[in-house]
Amino acid sequence: MRDLNSTDLSGESLVGVNLQNLRFDFVDMSGANLTGADASFASFKFTDLRFAKLVGADLTGANLSNANLMYADLTNTNLTGASLHGADLRGADLGGVKVEGADLEGAIVDRESVKELRDYFGEVEIE
Repeated sequence: MRDLNSTDLSGESLVGVNLQNLRFDFVDMSGANLTGADASFASFKFTDLRFAKLVGADLTGANLSNANLMYADLTNTNLTGASLHGADLRGADLGGVKVEGADLEGAIVDRESVKELRDYFGEVEIE
């Protein structure tokens, strides 16, 4: 797994880019555009993804543990089998998101962000 830890990618355009198996732990990706990117099995532990655009991105099996996804646009994103343990999803747009088999233990969401996560109410904190 290629290591891009602690890199500043804030505001960068990574539209449609192949990011499979890359490591973005502790990276500032706030406001980045990852629309349509393939980030399957990539690692985003403790990554700042506030206001990032991940529309239609493939994050299958990705590790987003403790990532900050506040106000991120995750519309139609594939999070199948991803780890969102402790991730902050408050204000995120989760319309059409796929979360089958995802780990949402300890994830923080608000009432507006849980429309697609109703099956997980017992596992997420509602503020």
